[in-house]
Amino acid sequence: MRLVPIRQRSSGEEGFALITVMLALMALTGLTIAIVGYGVGSQNLSRRDQNWNAAFSAATAGVNDYLNRINHSPNYAALYGTEAGQTPDSNNPAMTATTETGADWAVVPGTSDAKFRYWIDSKANQQTLAGTGSVTVTVTGKVGNAARTVETQLRSATFLDFLYYTDVERIDPFLAEQAQECSGSNHAFDQPGEPGYDDNDKNTSGCELNYFYGQGSDRDVINGPLHTNDLMRVCGNPLFNGPASTSYPGYEPTESTTVKPGEDLWIGRTDCDNDPEFAANPDTDNLVYSDQILPLPSNSALKTFAGGNTGGCAYEGATSIEFKANGTMDVWSPNTLAANVGANCPLGTDAPVNGPLPSNGVIYVDVFTGGCTSQQGNGVGYPKNGDIKSYDCKSGDVFVEGLLNGQATIGADQDIIVTGDLLYHDKTPGSTSYQGSDILGLIANQFVAVYHPVVQSGTGTDTDTAANHSDANTDPEINAVMLSVDNSFYVQNWQHGAPLGDLTVFGTIAQHFNGPIATYGDLREITSGYIKVYNYDNRLQYLAPPFFLTPTATEYQQSTFKELKPRLS
Repeated sequence: MRLVPIRQRSSGEEGFALITVMLALMALTGLTIAIVGYGVGSQNLSRRDQNWNAAFSAATAGVNDYLNRINHSPNYAALYGTEAGQTPDSNNPAMTATTETGADWAVVPGTSDAKFRYWIDSKANQQTLAGTGSVTVTVTGKVGNAARTVETQLRSATFLDFLYYTDVERIDPFLAEQAQECSGSNHAFDQPGEPGYDDNDKNTSGCELNYFYGQGSDRDVINGPLHTNDLMRVCGNPLFNGPASTSYPGYEPTESTTVKPGEDLWIGRTDCDNDPEFAANPDTDNLVYSDQILPLPSNSALKTFAGGNTGGCAYEGATSIEFKANGTMDVWSPNTLAANVGANCPLGTDAPVNGPLPSNGVIYVDVFTGGCTSQQGNGVGYPKNGDIKSYDCKSGDVFVEGLLNGQATIGADQDIIVTGDLLYHDKTPGSTSYQGSDILGLIANQFVAVYHPVVQSGTGTDTDTAANHSDANTDPEINAVMLSVDNSFYVQNWQHGAPLGDLTVFGTIAQHFNGPIATYGDLREITSGYIKVYNYDNRLQYLAPPFFLTPTATEYQQSTFKELKPRLS
């Protein structure tokens, strides 16, 4: 029997194998630890992300909580504050909490760990409520160790939200011969007819109606949001580039009748090829229904901010104002007493006098009850060159033009007449956008008018002054937020003379009646007045002229928002 020898391993081979096994085990162990660590870390990271997002939601819940409180209690923003020396609402933990941990902050309803608190400067809110109708709230939301802080400006619903607003679509009865039934402020849809109109320019009660016009490229263009409480009338192809809505009640939702988008929310003239373009309402290609917006109260409240030591300027009787690019204004007001005008307010009684804008931005012109001076016409140069329109020296009227450098609101007991270009000093004329700080409000209890004088020829025919003198006001531009409380924004003598080009507005127009701007011939071409070119000032979503009026019975809504560095105390 032959034995097979056993081969011996080389020296040191056993140790090498052992090291290899140990290294493999260590690698596997490290990989396992890494996987577990990654899982734990990812879980922590995910939790932090969840808390971070939830903290923002908690801050938003705080904003909504404050919004609800000021909508239910109009004085809440001015009464309660958290700054030194101010009174917090003792029943609101979001205002009274003091600890940084958030343990006694307000809890977001439906959660256990999401909390919020807010900081309010009630004194600042008192000023902004009076000046711009807005309040500011700073809110911190907190979940776990994550905190986020937001600052929000809240503003009540306002006519500044619309480029164009009209309560009644009829022509103002003071501007046209109207049937007795038209002497009130009833809406067009309240009149007899089907549905309140016949096939002519008037409804069956004889009330003259106004309309938006378009004939090819010569058409009214509304570059911004529009709303009417009435039933709109159109002729041709006007262009609405912003959201357009109506409160015409013919399609107001009820239990048995729903709104019918795109059906009869406007009425077209039968002698026009009607194809209005609603570019911002692509779903309906038409107006859409919206709740009615309540009209404004009188602007008489502005008088309390003018004259004496208020920081505003008060004038009486016919007054001429020309804004200057250097931040001043020329004022001519023959019947204003120097003792009443207000500190540092310019006043010329024999000729315009230059001076600063009022410190609080408010200019108010009231009626004059005394005896007028012996100056010609109304005392400030109107009427001019045979203009057929008459003016009264006692009327609370303002004649305004120029380049505004600053912020101002002009209130008139009666009319505001824009006599030439009225522009922001550093805005490019015709531009549809502007990021400067100039802002102007024009609030007339009666009319806001575009100056358009006409003269009477020897044959008794009224003739546009374009061929007679330099005051024709061709292609004017107005940069302003305009409001006619009881009447209209309109063009004087709109039915006389030749067309005068485009009327460009940058800002807003709000009026009770739909003011006439032009007339049109049998072929639907413009025969007098202006084509409308209206552009919305997007800054009005967060900026307002000083002490500008707001509609009655409106609610606050968010207008601006930004995130800040987290604040805990």
